[in-house]
Amino acid sequence: MRDILGNLEPSMDIYPNQPGPVVRNALDGERELANLLWGMPTPIERMKGKADYGTTNIRNPQCGHWQQI
Repeated sequence: MRDILGNLEPSMDIYPNQPGPVVRNALDGERELANLLWGMPTPIERMKGKADYGTTNIRNPQCGHWQQI
């Protein structure tokens, strides 16, 4: 596995829109450890031209993000 992060500091937390370590398949097929932003993007169908501030939890299941299209 290719490590493109180097020496990571220990961390107990990962928050939306913050970087966190991820193992992924690189374009050449090799697995690599990368630092990516975490979050849950809003489906394109729900955006309707508005800014996407992301979804961090499901405190409000009536929110349009969780409704069937």
